[in-house]
Amino acid sequence: MKKINLAMLITLMNFSAFSQWNPLNINSGTASLNDVTFLNADTGFVVGGNWSAPNSAYFYTNDGGTNWNTSTISTYALQSIQFLNDTLGFISTSQATPMDLCYKTIDGGANWTSFNTALYNDGKIYFKSIDKGFHYSPSNGDDVAFTSNGGTSWTHYANGTFGGSGIKDIQFPTGSSVGYAVTAWGGEIYKTINDSTWTLSGQPTSQTYNSVYFVDDLTGYVLGTDTILKTIDGGVNWSIANANQGGLDIYCDDANNCYVLSFNTILKSTDGCSTFSTMSGITGSLNSFNFIENTAYAVGDGAYKLGGTNSIAETAMARGINVFPNPSNNANFSIDIPKTLSSELTINVYSLDGRIEFHQQAYSNGTQLKVETNLLNGLYIIELTDGINKFNSKIQIDK
Repeated sequence: MKKINLAMLITLMNFSAFSQWNPLNINSGTASLNDVTFLNADTGFVVGGNWSAPNSAYFYTNDGGTNWNTSTISTYALQSIQFLNDTLGFISTSQATPMDLCYKTIDGGANWTSFNTALYNDGKIYFKSIDKGFHYSPSNGDDVAFTSNGGTSWTHYANGTFGGSGIKDIQFPTGSSVGYAVTAWGGEIYKTINDSTWTLSGQPTSQTYNSVYFVDDLTGYVLGTDTILKTIDGGVNWSIANANQGGLDIYCDDANNCYVLSFNTILKSTDGCSTFSTMSGITGSLNSFNFIENTAYAVGDGAYKLGGTNSIAETAMARGINVFPNPSNNANFSIDIPKTLSSELTINVYSLDGRIEFHQQAYSNGTQLKVETNLLNGLYIIELTDGINKFNSKIQIDK
């Protein structure tokens, strides 16, 4: 029987345990905030603007979003931002002329230089590596630009490559040569293994797909206007994970714990998008979110940071315990008892939003404790205490 030591995971405390979004003080005036990205826990960027105004917004922080600075890098509305590392980053604009201007930095955002890709309208920029990137817009149908030299030069895919349906999102799993693209019309999902040739991976529905996210090479999600699709075989087959939930963007911490950015709220799932709970703190419309280390940021009419409000998230101990089997296929598990604990023990099992789902007083005169529960499928936090010392771990229930 294999044991999984989750002590380090508890030390880091996955942001799945947090449930409250708190507003950040960014004075963007009338400009909409369109995208956000963070390089680490301290350094982040927010871009925005309205093409109809027109106006432009560019903010950066070096203290995790407590304070924000601003500077002018463009007179055009800024649409998307991405950093490949601490120094290399790209920004796209929503300006049709001159030829959808973009910007590049090689010094961590201190300076930005402009370039264009000959792509019209409100394009989004996405780089899979420091050399290879894509520039696309749902308004342009098949017109997707590609670079293999870090943005120095761009080529355009031939008409018909994406069925004329307008690309809404592109994503490559980290470190993978396999990528996926979803369309604004026709419900099409495309897949590439070499950047040059894209083939239809599926067309399960006819709705607009807004976002695609792969947890690994096999497991991925596609978010539509009112449906979420899932694959567990690298896009060979797609099934409906949720027929009643849609949104603008999706991010998954793993195959079960996912977040959906809807139009004016953020939803959280712990069961692979089958069900969702609404996270609190959002008071306006949203455009984008970004997850980094143990927190996350969201922007739209305003800016928000994900922060813990329940005691489990805030006081998770750095000391972990071995829990096995993990995952458990019958909601029962065993715990290795740390030597520092006395024999009279209390076991509490919490959901990720801080609710006690299981409580038991136990007496142990050995090195292991068997626990039998009726927990439903999902991810839980286990707390083991003798009233003085506390130990924590996580358990995944997959019945």
